[in-house]
Order: sequence, then C-alpha cells, then structure tokens
Amino acid sequence: MPTIEQSDNALGFVRDQYGVPAEKGRRVAFTFKGRHMGTIIGGLAGKIRVKIDGKAHAELYHPTWEIEYLPDCVPVQLQRYECWTVSAPDLREIYEGETRGKAKQACYFDIDDAGWPVKFTDIRARRI
Repeated sequence: MPTIEQSDNALGFVRDQYGVPAEKGRRVAFTFKGRHMGTIIGGLAGKIRVKIDGKAHAELYHPTWEIEYLPDCVPVQLQRYECWTVSAPDLREIYEGETRGKAKQACYFDIDDAGWPVKFTDIRARRI
C-alpha cells in the first residue's frame, strides 16, 4: 500500500504526463462496459486509484482510458485518519476517507487482503 505522500506524487505525475485533472477526491465516470461513477483516492505508478461507488475495493485505472473526469463536481474533501486494531495497537497506518467509517473500511480491506483474521469492530480510527 503506497503512503499518502507517494500517492500525491503519483497524481502530480499523472497530471503532468497526461494533462488530466487527476486530483484526490475528484469524481470520475469509468465508461467501459457501462457507466460507473467513482472517486479518485490516489495514484500509483502512473495510474489513478479509483473507488467505484458500490464496490468494496479501489482499483487502478489508466488516466486516459475510458475515464471521464467530471468537471462540474466539487472534489470530495477527504479527511486523514490514523487506524489500528485492538489486537495490535502499536501498528498504526494513515488512511483517508470522506468519513471515519470509510477510513476504517479501507483499513479493514487492507488487513483482510493481507490474510489477518480481524473483525471490522476491532478496528479503531481517529482523525488527525
């Protein structure tokens, strides 16, 4: 998982390289096989990380392939949260989300992807 600083640098690269308005919180429409709305939550390796509405995980997309940047939408203001689990309070990670619950959800999915057995109710988050 990239750090927030790496993610911000990646979006700067995408903006410069492809000339698109890729910024954290901007709404986009992914138009391959239908029209799916989502929010840019970061970048990695020249791609944008988009959380499609209704999907559990964010995915990487090429910044110019089948992506429509929605100009009349105000970017969503993401808050920074420090997250940890009850069983490992010293292992803390920074997540961004529109709400505390969405930051906890991102933390939960990262932990679940790593294969650690943890319940969503065991995750704690505080805004920083």
